[in-house]
Amino acid sequence: MTTELRRFLRTATEYRVEYGLFPHAGDADSFRTSTIRNIGAGGLLFEAEEDQPIGRQLVLKIHMTGWRLAGEDIVEAGSDSEALITAIAEVRRCDYNPATHRYAVGVQFLGRVLS
Repeated sequence: MTTELRRFLRTATEYRVEYGLFPHAGDADSFRTSTIRNIGAGGLLFEAEEDQPIGRQLVLKIHMTGWRLAGEDIVEAGSDSEALITAIAEVRRCDYNPATHRYAVGVQFLGRVLS
């Protein structure tokens, strides 16, 4: 039996995410694009083509379709809306899937940067 270590529930979703190394992710070419598989208040899981070492810090640009920014809050909106959230996260797990030739990368949020 697996013990659940998360403090927050996660929701299955397929938001687009761009990720790059922190603090060296300055220009747009240093970011890769992927798809989020699930997200919660404490972190998220996304797919990557390359291995991400445990402990690596990333900048994440999360494109949340159906949401919008209202000050410092994120509120539901129409399907044509999109909130862009920039967060700093640390890689907590990275598992290779031989069927897809991709990695499932689990990250824990360290902080949020208002964009």
